[in-house]
Amino acid sequence: MKHRIFLFIAVIALSLSVAAQGPGGQRRGFGPGEGGQRMEFSPENFIKELKGFVTREAQLTPDEANKFFPLFFEMHEKTRKIQETQRDLIIKSMRCDENKMSESDYAKIVDQLTKLEVSSKEVEHAYYKKFHTVLSWKKVYKVRNAINRFHMYALSRYQGRNTMNRNQPPRPQ
Repeated sequence: MKHRIFLFIAVIALSLSVAAQGPGGQRRGFGPGEGGQRMEFSPENFIKELKGFVTREAQLTPDEANKFFPLFFEMHEKTRKIQETQRDLIIKSMRCDENKMSESDYAKIVDQLTKLEVSSKEVEHAYYKKFHTVLSWKKVYKVRNAINRFHMYALSRYQGRNTMNRNQPPRPQ
């Protein structure tokens, strides 16, 4: 009798496991991807979607897009390096024994993180001026808003939950 119960539970568990996978054994998600599936992240697709979304939303001409995106990705690379430095600093501080760190140690960390944030914003500020060399200020503004909207869209799409609707609590993972 115990063996039959175990076999029954094993069959149910296996069925649920198979049902939780999409075609080709891909994991199903609950996000807004195609067919309710969570989208697997691909840097190439992300960049393609970003370019399409920003071009469409900011109403960029093909010539404007060809001039704008190299500047945008140049800015992104510089800010990414600053963010990596921030992340490394945070990870390093998390590995330290909390009891061995003094107030001055924490003050230094906060000061360094704040300076890095300011540095990142200074890079952005400089590049928005460069964007204006190829776009009108109106389109620079539209590009900025489009990029922010795209990041919200991408987060919801690749995380598998709708982060655009703030009224719903996040689903347990």
